[in-house]
Amino acid sequence: MSTNLLSLTEETLAAKDEVLKAVTNAGYDMSLGLTGFNLEAPAKVLFPVLSPFRNRVARHQAANGAKASQWKAITGINVTRKSVFSGYGVAGNLISTTEQDVLAAYAPIALGDTVQMDAAALARGFDDLRARAGTNLLYALMIGEDEALLGSQNFALQTPGTPVVATSTTGGTIATTTAINVKVSVRTLQNYYTGGGTVLSAQGTVTTGAGSTNSGTATVPAVVGAAAYDWYVSGFYYATTYVNKVTITSIPGADQAVTNLPLLSGNNITAASRASDLSADPNAFNGLLASLVGDYNATGTLVQHGAGSTASGATFQSLDGATLTGNSGGITEIDNILQSLWDTSNISPTVLMANSQHIRDITRKVIATGGAYTLFQPDNIAQRQGVVGGQVLRTYLNPAVEAQPIDIVVQPHLPQGTIILGAERLPFPGNNVESVWSVETQQEYQQVEYAMSRGTAGAAWSGPRYDFEVRAIETFRNQFPAGCAVLQNVAAG
Repeated sequence: MSTNLLSLTEETLAAKDEVLKAVTNAGYDMSLGLTGFNLEAPAKVLFPVLSPFRNRVARHQAANGAKASQWKAITGINVTRKSVFSGYGVAGNLISTTEQDVLAAYAPIALGDTVQMDAAALARGFDDLRARAGTNLLYALMIGEDEALLGSQNFALQTPGTPVVATSTTGGTIATTTAINVKVSVRTLQNYYTGGGTVLSAQGTVTTGAGSTNSGTATVPAVVGAAAYDWYVSGFYYATTYVNKVTITSIPGADQAVTNLPLLSGNNITAASRASDLSADPNAFNGLLASLVGDYNATGTLVQHGAGSTASGATFQSLDGATLTGNSGGITEIDNILQSLWDTSNISPTVLMANSQHIRDITRKVIATGGAYTLFQPDNIAQRQGVVGGQVLRTYLNPAVEAQPIDIVVQPHLPQGTIILGAERLPFPGNNVESVWSVETQQEYQQVEYAMSRGTAGAAWSGPRYDFEVRAIETFRNQFPAGCAVLQNVAAG
C-alpha cells in the first residue's frame, strides 16, 4: 500500500470517528437533528394587486402604427349665439363651429427582473422561479400602470407663488424674534409616487414675537393639478402636505424625514434638488389628471397652463385646507361642482374617485345629515332580520340633474386632498365616442425573454442568469375633459 493511500485511509477513519462522535447519544431526542422539513410549496403571495382605475378604463389596440393617437373634436356649435329668428323670405343666420385637434403620444411602459439559473435549479420541486417572477412582474406593471393612468404627466406644473407666513405665540417651540423663512415646491401625482417636483417658490417670511412657544402657518395659492406640497423652512425640507398650507412648530437644522404619508416618495427632497424643475417626465404619456390640468397648444398637445393655449375645459375647485361640509343628505362642495358641470357642459359625472379617507368623510357626513337610506329586497327575510354594523356610501345622486346616479369608488393610488369626478359616457346624440376614457395600445403586454447572460466574472449576480421584462406601448385618451371636475386641497375630517 502506498504511503499516500495509507495516509488517505487513516484520514478517512479519523473523519468517521468524528462523525460517529457527533451523532452518538443516549436515546433519541431533538439534539440528534433527525427531523423533517415541512416546507409547504409553493411560496405564498402576500401583497395586494390593486389597479381599479386601469380595470375600469376601456382598452383597445390602435389600428395603425404611429407615435401618437390623434382625433378631432367638435366642441361647440353656434358658439356666437346667432338668433334662430330670420323673418319671412330671409336666410337664416350662419352659425360658427369650434373644433379642437387633440394628440396623445404613446409611451412604452416596462419593468424588468432577473433569475439566476442556479437559483431556479435549487428551487425545483418547490417553485418555478421564472414563472413566479414573470407573474409578479406583470402584477407590478399593472400597479404602476394604474398610478400612471391617473397621474403621469410629461409637462411641468406651474411654479407656486410666494407663501404667506403668519405667526402665533402658541403651538410650537420657536424662540422669540426668530425669522420663519418658507419656500414651497409642488408635486404632480406622478411625482408623489416617484419623487421630484417644481422649482422652489420665492421665499415668504415672518418674525416671531415674544416667548418661546411660537409657531407659524404658511399658505400658498393653490396650484391647479398639484397633488402634494413640499415645504422648506430655513433652507431645509420640513414636511409634505396634501393641502396648500402647513403648520410650522420648530425651525429645522437638517432635512426632516418623510413620514406618515402613504405612497409618497422621499426621493429628491433637498432644496438643492429643486433648483431645476423635476415635475415633468418626458418619457411619460399624460394620465387623467394631466389631461384636465393642461391646455392644448396649436398642435393639440397638452402643455403647461398659460397664455397662448386652449384650456381643457375641466372644472377645478380648491378648498384651501377646509373639510367637506355635509348638508341635507349631500355634500355642499360636491353639489356645487355638480351644478357647475351641468351649467357649463350639460353633463352629469358617472363616477367619483377618492382616497379611502375622503370616502369615509363623505359617508359619515351624509349619514349625519339624515339623508342616506338603504334598500332591501322585499322578499329577503335574512336582510331584514340581520343586524349589520358600519355603513358606506356607494352611490351619490346628482341633485342638479334629475338624481342621476354617480358611482363612488375608492382609489388606492389617489392620495388625500384630491377628489375626481368624471363622465365616462356621453349622452349627446351622434357623439361618435365609444369610451370617453380609454387606453389605446400599440403593443399589448408582452414578456420579453432575453438570451441567457453573464456579467463580470466573480461579481455578484454575474450569471448565468435569465433576464426578461414585461412591456407595453400605450397612451391614455380622455375625449371629454369638460365632463370632469377636480376638488383639491381637501382636508381630512
